Amino acid sequence: MIRKPAVAGMFYPGRPTELSDDVDALLAAAQAERAGNLQRAEAPLEFAGLRAIIVPHAGYVYSGSTAAKAYAIVAERVAAGEQFDRAVIVGPTHRVPVYGVAYPRASQFQTPLGSVPVWAGVEQALAGVPDVEPNDATHQDEHAIEVQLPFLQKVLPGVPVIPLNAGQATGAQVADVVEKLLDDKTLLVISSDLSHYLSYSDANEVDAITLGQVLSLAGPLISEQACGATPINGVIELAKRHDWFPLLLGFCNSGDTAGDKSRVVGYCAIAFYQRNSAGFVENVARVSEGNMTGKVAPIHPLPESAGGVLLAYARDAIERKLGEAPAEMPPNWPHWADEQFGVFVTLTKDGELRGCIGTLTDNRPLRESVPANALNAAFQDPRFPRLTRAELPDIDVEVSVLSDAVPVLVDDGSGGQRPPATEAEAAGALAPNVDGIILRDGWHQATFLPQVWEQLPDPVEFLAHLRAKAGLNPRAWHPGIELLRYHVQAFEED
Repeated sequence: MIRKPAVAGMFYPGRPTELSDDVDALLAAAQAERAGNLQRAEAPLEFAGLRAIIVPHAGYVYSGSTAAKAYAIVAERVAAGEQFDRAVIVGPTHRVPVYGVAYPRASQFQTPLGSVPVWAGVEQALAGVPDVEPNDATHQDEHAIEVQLPFLQKVLPGVPVIPLNAGQATGAQVADVVEKLLDDKTLLVISSDLSHYLSYSDANEVDAITLGQVLSLAGPLISEQACGATPINGVIELAKRHDWFPLLLGFCNSGDTAGDKSRVVGYCAIAFYQRNSAGFVENVARVSEGNMTGKVAPIHPLPESAGGVLLAYARDAIERKLGEAPAEMPPNWPHWADEQFGVFVTLTKDGELRGCIGTLTDNRPLRESVPANALNAAFQDPRFPRLTRAELPDIDVEVSVLSDAVPVLVDDGSGGQRPPATEAEAAGALAPNVDGIILRDGWHQATFLPQVWEQLPDPVEFLAHLRAKAGLNPRAWHPGIELLRYHVQAFEED
């Protein structure tokens, strides 16, 4: 039985030549970008032992450039000698729901580029495994797996696949099924978009929190965070079991690619590597030993001289918008301005907050994100009127560069760690004047930068005000509340 294409000509080109050219172009652009990043890096990091990738599944015009970042890594590892004998692809169910995990009986999945063989041993390998069954109907019109196949046909030509649709299931259930199919020559592909149909700024904040959870292996995600929350929860569980570490490759939304910014869909590309494989570098920025224990040291990713440059360009963006003559600027952005970090720009007037906008992570380089957030803080913060020219002399600018977020954990009494169960435990685990905190409870979430400790030095009051900012009862606490911490490198005008 052959499963025919369901979304060719809609999510991706239906003509073979056009599809081939499009995928080649997307991969070439991703490879060129990666080569440029490695060339600029002072100490390029080399990783082996690629185990899994998370990739988006929207139309190629929206998310193809992000997906290509992950598939370019696959091609890179193959060129370096890593071998993949099969690919397990796990996606969500958009059309026909299932309980647990479902595989198809089809022997091939067809695309305009030809047929992709389905690994013949799947039924035998999964015999007797709970929460998995054959189900052709759920695969018939599902796009989440199909849009990955042309990329795999390019980077792993001829390699058989195991398509799995994950429906109503826990991350552990998905992991139990996938684990029966894994070995060192199997690539796991997780197909998922991020948030859906939020405004551009809201999506950036929500997706940043989601990425913080994934990169610190702190699930479970809920469906509002990612349509493939169940498959992602599965790879988080597998990463914990097998000591994989995640690395963020790219992050954007449809407002950055081919859509308007009023209602966007988020996308990410993440690679998971075996921690103890050859070539592992211990001081990985995104998942360090500190991340795994829930503690993180203050970061200083930029030279101190960076402060003057960032502040000058932030103020210049605001002054130009207000029609002021540009000030004398540094001659050019330095090389570190191509790095990507979460950034907040804060404006104060006579010591009082006058605007603060930013994102917890950002796929734009600092040379783009800092001026953009400066303009947003001055003219788009809904709490304040738009900044005027008359106010400029009284405005002070501060730029905060953020580390990655990791869970706030406490000792469990037996040598391990767990999330705090009470408000007192949570308050005791915080580091005043050091920690920035993200609080989330279901779909409610908010963050305070470390600078907020100056106004709220008591940890209990700090958490109460943060709950209020998230739209929660400021005096109510329950064990389901999640906390993540991050640190900042802050630069402020004299």
